[in-house]
Amino acid sequence: RWQALRDRRIRGIWISGDLDQPFGDTGKTKGQALAEAGLEVELQLMESRYGHDAFLLETGQINRHIENFLQID
Repeated sequence: RWQALRDRRIRGIWISGDLDQPFGDTGKTKGQALAEAGLEVELQLMESRYGHDAFLLETGQINRHIENFLQID
C-alpha cells in the first residue's frame, strides 16, 4: 500500500504508544511497516500507563519527540 510513496522523498515521525497493537497479520506496528516499505520514518516509542489515551494526555512527551524530529536536518 505504501510502496507507491517510495519514489518520493517523504520524511516523517511515527510516535507509537508502548501498548500499540501489531498492524494486520504482519506482527509489525504501522510505523515498522512504513519504514520497511522504504519511507524515511523515525520511530519513537512513547511510554504511558494511559494506553491509547496517552495521545491526549502525554502532550509533553509528544512535544519533545516532535521538537527533536524537527531539529534533525
